[in-house]
Amino acid sequence: MNQSDWFSIEDDQLFQNSEISQQNKTQTEMERIVSKYDKIILQQQNLIKYIVVVSKNEDPQKQINEKSRIKIRCEERDEKGTILNPTQNQNILKICLASSIPLIKGFRLALLSMKEGEKAWFKIQGDLLEKPDNIENFVKDQVKYYMIQVEEVIQPQQQLDVTNVENRVIQLEKFKQEGNKLYQNGDYVGAASRYLRGINFIEKWPKNLNKEKNSEVIKEDFYLVLISNRAQALIKLKDYQECQKILEPIMPRLEQKEYKVKCYYRLVFCLIQMEEYQKAQDYINIIKRDDNYFQYESLFKEFEDTCNQSQ
Repeated sequence: MNQSDWFSIEDDQLFQNSEISQQNKTQTEMERIVSKYDKIILQQQNLIKYIVVVSKNEDPQKQINEKSRIKIRCEERDEKGTILNPTQNQNILKICLASSIPLIKGFRLALLSMKEGEKAWFKIQGDLLEKPDNIENFVKDQVKYYMIQVEEVIQPQQQLDVTNVENRVIQLEKFKQEGNKLYQNGDYVGAASRYLRGINFIEKWPKNLNKEKNSEVIKEDFYLVLISNRAQALIKLKDYQECQKILEPIMPRLEQKEYKVKCYYRLVFCLIQMEEYQKAQDYINIIKRDDNYFQYESLFKEFEDTCNQSQ
């Protein structure tokens, strides 16, 4: 055989046929795997879904949409069945669908067809594999397979319309409860911050709402409770000066409040920590006149002993 025979049309055709045959062979394993599952065509053969585990969650909030925050496990394979991320599929990936971070178009479409608890294979090919930044050396006929398991779906909460007193009460209660939960979990910085958001929310109360029934009473009640709770969080953070700063102005406004004695206790505690013993004793003398004082008398007695010893 001379050299020219090496480049004959016949040999070239045989070579091409051999290459196609080899391609088909390498794809057989992945096709065999996905063929066991129910098949759904999502995007004209360029995106095919094979359902492995059907979600039992009927909550519409657990359906992924373009604003969802999700946690998934993902195994990626190429057309030859080769795993492309052998370690990544062991980890939970966190994705925000509203993010501007580029995602493969087909991958985003695949996620939008899922909900929490579901597991599926996806076959993505063609233009759906392109990224917005036009990656180099892109192969138009490339095929990839993704095994996606949705661990959690979180929908962003819709912003509450706070142009009326009723909804402002809902928002204030939310600030308080979120602060309480953070406090109970030992996150005193987070709790103090959450209470402060509620306080600021009250201080920016629209003037036109002050005319509504009970508006002033609602503002005052929430304000005093949030100040009291924030003071307790500040004590945990040992920020006694700030605690004194926010408590002293509300003392005259605590009459008939069930937490009045607690606020005095917190204030006296802070003053003693700052060694302001005379001031602490003055507040003790005031609270002694309250009808509920006897419930906390033993605690204040310890404070009095400390004040007397300091003289």
